[in-house]
Amino acid sequence: MGISERSLQAHIAAMKQELGAHNRLQLGYLLGRNKTTYIV
Repeated sequence: MGISERSLQAHIAAMKQELGAHNRLQLGYLLGRNKTTYIV
């Protein structure tokens, strides 16, 4: 992807917090349901 694993984890954590997801599975569900586009 061109970014470090640590940076990717930080981006995922920020998206989880913004959407109120408790885990990555729930994050994926919320992103699909909201049809939201996030650029990492």
